[in-house]
Amino acid sequence: MDLRQTLSEQSGMEVYIVATPIGNIEDITLRALRILKEVDLVAAEDTRNTQKLFSMLDINTKLTSLHEHNEKEKSAYLVELVLSGKKIAVVSDAGTPLVSDPGYRFIEEGLKKGIRFVPVPGVSAVTALASVSGFFAGKFAFFGFFPSKESLRNKVLDELENSDYPIMFFESPKRIVKTLGEIIEKKGDRKGVLGRELTKIYEEVIRGNLSEIIEILLEKEKIKGEICFFVEGGIKKSQEIDLEKIIMDKLSSSKKKSREIAGEIAGEYNLKKNEIYNLILKVSGKK
Repeated sequence: MDLRQTLSEQSGMEVYIVATPIGNIEDITLRALRILKEVDLVAAEDTRNTQKLFSMLDINTKLTSLHEHNEKEKSAYLVELVLSGKKIAVVSDAGTPLVSDPGYRFIEEGLKKGIRFVPVPGVSAVTALASVSGFFAGKFAFFGFFPSKESLRNKVLDELENSDYPIMFFESPKRIVKTLGEIIEKKGDRKGVLGRELTKIYEEVIRGNLSEIIEILLEKEKIKGEICFFVEGGIKKSQEIDLEKIIMDKLSSSKKKSREIAGEIAGEYNLKKNEIYNLILKVSGKK
């Protein structure tokens, strides 16, 4: 017998972590369909949303809830079901479970009992946006939902400023404009890619500097849909920039106002607009 074989593989104690569509029902995989029909029970983040999906896919498997408010208590119950021989699958509201979704406590408890957790991969908003972003996605950081607490937001923004790779996060349509504005204010304007309603009928991917993306969003009567955002990291520490020379060149070759020039330089070099503006005033002798 292979010594690497676990107790779960011998006894059939398996739980399937199943990815589901994030908007387009055609993104369900054949494997996911089969497993969701074959298991005894599906643990869902919101049973009402999952029931709608099951109705469209003709799946009649029983559902039970597994969300952030009941995960601690429900995990022990689900582990006992698996140990008794039940086949269970886990799904989130959309996309790949446990990526900024509840469920890790269930896995944590299950692993202690020798349960094997099997990924059934599929669509994810993270990889979907990364694939069309135009950024090099060989290395990037994903932070889940952008924090609501200022101290945590500042930590994320510090990571953004000190990294030479892009950062991705989720954000609600109600907060996205404020969040992008905060990034510009604290860390400077920079390139970004916003994905809204990915894979759905009204899918939209907006590229540009953060200030440009904000302008596009503000033109909408109402911002709707799930939002995934990719933002360019800071400048590599090895990169040397002669800001005064850049400013002098801009001032001599452009008829634009100082604040416009400051915005251009801030966006191009991932710097704070106000700091560039003050340096322009100093270089031009106005301060």
